[in-house]
Amino acid sequence: MCKFTYAAFGVRPISPLFILSLSATLLMIGVGMIVALLPQKVHSATGSFEAVGMVASTFALAYLLAQLPVGILADRFGGKLFLVLGYFICTVAGFVFVWADTAPMIILDGPFRGSGKPRSGRLDRRCYR
Repeated sequence: MCKFTYAAFGVRPISPLFILSLSATLLMIGVGMIVALLPQKVHSATGSFEAVGMVASTFALAYLLAQLPVGILADRFGGKLFLVLGYFICTVAGFVFVWADTAPMIILDGPFRGSGKPRSGRLDRRCYR
């Protein structure tokens, strides 16, 4: 019986640091696209620039309020779980933003996206020292 090894194919295993860097890069590309498209999309859906501020504010408020609970839960249950969960939430929120065509859907996407964001930064560095 042949045992599978990476060395048999001349391939090294992928480093967790590489996977983390790749996922952070993809997340930042998504954030860059949202920052560029957010004012135009919200203004076309609502007709007002006040709604752009509302979406940005709901994102920031959810981000702020989720910092402490996510940190406490990450200390208790392990940071990697919340790291993966945060990336998953941000991915889903990105697709919701792309497909949202009504103002309430765009405004509700802000807090959803903000609640997935607290896992970045310190939690990323702490999980992969």
